[in-house]
Amino acid sequence: ELFIPSSQNVLDKGYSLDTLEGKHVDYFAAASHVHDNAKTLSSEDKIKLNGIAEGANKTIIDNTLNNTSVNPVQNKVINTALSGKANKEHTHTINQITNLPESFPANGGKADTVDNKHASDFVSTSNITSSVDWNNLTNTGIYNIKTTVGTNNPASHHGTLYVNNIVGTPFQMFIPGI
Repeated sequence: ELFIPSSQNVLDKGYSLDTLEGKHVDYFAAASHVHDNAKTLSSEDKIKLNGIAEGANKTIIDNTLNNTSVNPVQNKVINTALSGKANKEHTHTINQITNLPESFPANGGKADTVDNKHASDFVSTSNITSSVDWNNLTNTGIYNIKTTVGTNNPASHHGTLYVNNIVGTPFQMFIPGI
């Protein structure tokens, strides 16, 4: 059976109705109060914050070089990356440079090649002098059309046909000669 003392019994025994465990009733929140979770800290958060000085900021310091990071980098990482690199004012003798061409254009070398490749090695150029089906001209390159006969051609003209088939679908553009 639950015993609920009357107010008079509590006062007779020396208890105060205004305090609970020595704390005044105003110390406690109303039963209908609501917490704003955005402003409530857990006990772990409170312990963590006790060790941080007022006005301090958290700064993430990277321990590797990274071309996309906006964080500062440790000095030792920068020092390691730069060690062994040459100063920009350093010089070399001709004997210290490797892979030089045998001669330069001023000395009779070939100015129309790159790594021993001629410009025609990069884009093929062909002369079309006889009847051809233009639908079969699908290799990327420049075609000098020097005939007025053929099939699937836009007109009976001499001119230049540019073909681009880099992405797998041939694209042709014809520029008639003058």
